[in-house]
Formats: sequence, C-alpha cells, structure tokens
Amino acid sequence: MRRASVSIPSNIVEGNARRTTKDYCNSVNIARGSAAELLYPIDLSSELELLDGPAFEGLNDHCERVVKQLQKLIQTMEGLLLKEQKE
Repeated sequence: MRRASVSIPSNIVEGNARRTTKDYCNSVNIARGSAAELLYPIDLSSELELLDGPAFEGLNDHCERVVKQLQKLIQTMEGLLLKEQKE
C-alpha cells in the first residue's frame, strides 16, 4: 500500500520533468493505475475486518477522489495533446 501510494505523486513529478505532453500523459496514466491499485488492499482490509467502517470509508473516499482527479487531468492533457498534434 505504501509503495502504491508513493508511486502516485512520484509518477506525476517524473512525468512533469519529461519533455513531451505524451510522456507526461503516460506518467499520469501510470499514477492513475497506482491509485486504482491502492483501492484493492483498502477493500480487502475492510473485508478482513482489519479496518473499521469509518477508517475504510475515509481511505476509500480519498482514494476514489484521487482517481477521479487523475482521470480529469488525463482528459485535459489528452485534449492538449490532440491540439498539439493538429498544429
């Protein structure tokens, strides 16, 4: 869980340091995958009763928000990429 959660911002930072919008989009996609990957152990921990209801809800809600934010960023960057390709 720690590795996946650290991977999210690390991939965004790495992508930002890349030269092209396409590379940045790819890095943000990887970050989104890490965020989605993090949802599984959160769900599993709840099912195994390692997390109580409020802890699960808080973690799950936060992680789902991050996934949605990353998806919105990807959509925005893909639009920019299409615009760049037309120029």
